[in-house]
Amino acid sequence: MYATKLYSYAKENSSPLKLNVVIVEGTVKTVVRPVYNKYHCVPVDVLKFIGRKVQRAEFRKNECRYFLH
Repeated sequence: MYATKLYSYAKENSSPLKLNVVIVEGTVKTVVRPVYNKYHCVPVDVLKFIGRKVQRAEFRKNECRYFLH
């Protein structure tokens, strides 16, 4: 809640950059909203599990690349 108020305050007081902030905000909402709508009902633990698996796979890929060079 505090972050939302802070963001609103910063947005309203960024007059020279306000148009750019609004454009970026709209773009982020356009991209994030469909992802959120698709996965908001998935338990956080499942998403954390998948994130760890992806991170380990990426680490192994980088490890292999290091040893091959």
